[in-house]
Amino acid sequence: MNFRIMLLLVPLVVTNGFSQQGIGSRGEPRRGPDEFFGHPSFAMRSFAFPGTVAGQANIEIRLSMVYDILQFVKEAPDRYHAAYEITAAIVDPKGNEVAGKSFRNEIVVSRYEETNSRQLARDEVLRLDVPAGDYTLTLSIMDIDTQKHLRREEEIKAEDFIAGQLQVSSLAFVAYTKPVAVRDSLN
Repeated sequence: MNFRIMLLLVPLVVTNGFSQQGIGSRGEPRRGPDEFFGHPSFAMRSFAFPGTVAGQANIEIRLSMVYDILQFVKEAPDRYHAAYEITAAIVDPKGNEVAGKSFRNEIVVSRYEETNSRQLARDEVLRLDVPAGDYTLTLSIMDIDTQKHLRREEEIKAEDFIAGQLQVSSLAFVAYTKPVAVRDSLN
């Protein structure tokens, strides 16, 4: 028998789980326009799931960044544009990169207030397959306009999800799942 269990707790949302609403002077959540407190500037979480090949794990990296960390350029009276590059690298204890990914993306908004928002956030997901083992994950966001970097590191363990044994993947809080090809996509 081949058992693989992916533990999912439905009540919480991964992408919104990073966020933390600001607290007013009386302890109640703040309402209305953005204030100093909002979402964390940049948050990431990684999860290990069974890979498509025996002896490998699929590392899913979820990140969220507020609009305020990016430089928006006014292109028209109602168009502001920001571009960024995300780079992820998974390195073994000897310093060898076993997996990596890099891509560029952009955000376009119509109001200036949105460009400085600490409430609006962009969520991204990266997936990398790695052999089972212990690694260091490094994730970097670079603002294309300013060339400024934000960087996070995290120690990760990619389990060997051996066929025929009952195992549990990383704990992931999700809103829902939707079937995509052979495995589920977490949203």
